[in-house]
Amino acid sequence: MARSISLPEDLRKIRDAYATSGRAAESLVAGLSDRQLAFQPKPGSWSIAHCLDHLAIASHEYAGPMTKAMEKARAKGARPFSGLSPKFYERLFIGTLEPPPKWKMPAPKKIVPPLARGPRAAVDAYFQANHEIRNLLPLASELDLNSVHFPNPFVPLVTFTVGAGLLILAAHERRHLWQAQNVKRAPGFPQT
Repeated sequence: MARSISLPEDLRKIRDAYATSGRAAESLVAGLSDRQLAFQPKPGSWSIAHCLDHLAIASHEYAGPMTKAMEKARAKGARPFSGLSPKFYERLFIGTLEPPPKWKMPAPKKIVPPLARGPRAAVDAYFQANHEIRNLLPLASELDLNSVHFPNPFVPLVTFTVGAGLLILAAHERRHLWQAQNVKRAPGFPQT
């Protein structure tokens, strides 16, 4: 559980974005059957459970390297938090993630949801990952996140600042929750 501390405004916005996403996901899945969670509007498209599983896997893949980078920076005596200022290429990437998507991007193979754990487990994994990211914020509030870098878990030659990583994950949540909402409105969505 996250420590109860006062967060800087930029991190409060991220915490609030994650809380909003969590509430949206709760509302989205409330009362849905496994059949509804696993419904795919067309062959090869993602179900609600796929979307949530994808978010869980992606968040987990980012959380590890971001945590490692922040702990290393803290041990070295990093500068204190000074707001979030993503670099130009980071802002561009964040923009591509916001819903509605301007173009379809294939998910890196590492985070394509296998759904081997089943629809309910995918939903639970999403909520665990959402909390995992929120629990990083107290540590993040102690550091200048514009100077702490971590390797992109999907493109190893690219690094992001931890501040950008948090913004990327928040935008990614919005994108795939939007996608999951559209599954619920798709023709043929099961009534039970």
